[in-house]
Amino acid sequence: MSEIKALVAAVATMTLDEVRKVWRERFGEPPPLRSTDLMRRALADRLQQEGSSHPLDKRLAQMAARHRTGSKPTVVGHSFKTGSLLQREWQGERHQVEVVEGGYVWKGQSYKSLSAIAREITGSRWNGPRFFGLREDQA
Repeated sequence: MSEIKALVAAVATMTLDEVRKVWRERFGEPPPLRSTDLMRRALADRLQQEGSSHPLDKRLAQMAARHRTGSKPTVVGHSFKTGSLLQREWQGERHQVEVVEGGYVWKGQSYKSLSAIAREITGSRWNGPRFFGLREDQA
């Protein structure tokens, strides 16, 4: 139970964009709320309803540590459930990637890496996890 409290405490210090990012990774498209306070409350409620057995809990704990210390950890490994959706808006177009067994699907095409998808979207080399907002480099 204390782990859930820690996660909810982490949500309380997040920006609106961070709350939406966590919501997308965990539950899909977030509700169309513009209030940071309402989004934080909604995410905290969903986390409490679900419990703390989701792989994203570790990431939330890292975010909480970052907010307490002011440092930015590097998030390297990602493990998403099959069927998870990743989204990114690029030059006014929203791109949605589905996690499938052994890779990803974007626009009906299979890819083995997020970097290959990012390259297709942008036309240049990108680190896929960074492009999709899943990695934060230390400053």
